Amino acid sequence: MSALLLYVLSVFIWISSLFPTRTVQVLYSPDYDNKAVLKRTDGIDLTFTVIVNGRKVYSSPDFAPDSRIDFRERIVWDRSGNVVILEVAGKRLFGYNVKMQKPLSDNDLLFIEYPPEPNEWEYGFEGDWPEDRLKNVK
Repeated sequence: MSALLLYVLSVFIWISSLFPTRTVQVLYSPDYDNKAVLKRTDGIDLTFTVIVNGRKVYSSPDFAPDSRIDFRERIVWDRSGNVVILEVAGKRLFGYNVKMQKPLSDNDLLFIEYPPEPNEWEYGFEGDWPEDRLKNVK
């Protein structure tokens, strides 16, 4: 029986290795104390995984894989820097409180406040934004 179990497990691992997983985003909390990683696995189905400080805290339900769609997946730290949020398609899908080491309820997830958007200079972009280039056209 154990040989059969070992065989089934090895086949499962082999099949899983055929589906590419890539890191979509790595984002440190504002105080640099915590690190969140968003991974995407494209296989028979499409799934997203959130890893916080080296520990997997979430694996999404399956999405239908469609290379014509931009899923717009991203992770964002909240205003306090204690909660990381996974967004897909512009919607909040999952939240994790790092300090309490637990997922947020759906109700709590919807009321988390994001920090303000960074100023343009904070991006360190060394070019000109299109709207700035248009201002200089005479």
